[in-house]
Amino acid sequence: MEARIITDTPANTTDFVAAVATPKEEVGTEAPTMTLEDLILGDIPDEFAEQDFYPSDRFIRAKCPVRIRALSRREVIDARKKNKNKKGDVNIDGLEETICLLGLVSPCMNDVQLLEKSNCATPIELLYKSFRLGGEISSIYAEILALSGFTTTLDGDITAIKN
Repeated sequence: MEARIITDTPANTTDFVAAVATPKEEVGTEAPTMTLEDLILGDIPDEFAEQDFYPSDRFIRAKCPVRIRALSRREVIDARKKNKNKKGDVNIDGLEETICLLGLVSPCMNDVQLLEKSNCATPIELLYKSFRLGGEISSIYAEILALSGFTTTLDGDITAIKN
């Protein structure tokens, strides 16, 4: 069960304990929308493939989300391979850049008109110009991996690589 923030406290302790202990939506209580075979052999449903995301308060205040997409396992593995040195160590900055370039749908860092308009020579230069606050690129990177289903595994790998 995941932690929830309770914004309004019930009148008595019994109600309060029940509100904390009982999740609002039980997983698996509604009828399945597809068969297991459809899920594993079919396309990724749109609600899992792409989503809007606010990388920082700057984007929240402007009400301007970016659009990200889920990456396949192969795309993530290829990104890691691309950013390994001869010793086999992963360049975390390079990995973040590659994952962001692959997973950002809007704005698309490979858009020729956007590159010209921003006076950027490369998509990576545009990435840094667009997301200039310290944590924005890392935030996008983490959200793309979470959407792709890699939250647990890669977080552990990243911690191990950094240490």
